Amino acid sequence: MEQDPEKEKKVIQLLDSLYSFQLVNRIVKGAGILGSLYKEESQDLRNISLADKLIAMTSAVNNTPIVTANMRDYPSPFFHCITHHNLIYQKNNTDKMIDIGVIKANYPYITHKFNNRKSL
Repeated sequence: MEQDPEKEKKVIQLLDSLYSFQLVNRIVKGAGILGSLYKEESQDLRNISLADKLIAMTSAVNNTPIVTANMRDYPSPFFHCITHHNLIYQKNNTDKMIDIGVIKANYPYITHKFNNRKSL
């Protein structure tokens, strides 16, 4: 695989322009609890990855939106879509489309589910 210094430089510039959050203990614990809440809500939500639960809880704790191409990882009613856009691009002379969503935690619903959850 060939290295592309110009592409690497652009990726580093992009990453440097983004805000990052520390993964603190309460977010890690919250992600575990969120997983339990998902399971109580529906068996279909069992397969959401730990990484997506960590992103979800970081968003909820910091009251920040998530931009994603996979909104299924942030299920309703725990999260709601603020907006979404179809991103159309070409690959191998074929039009492709990705649905990009901006979602936000439904904090009142998550809090309600947490306060009324089944005993552990």
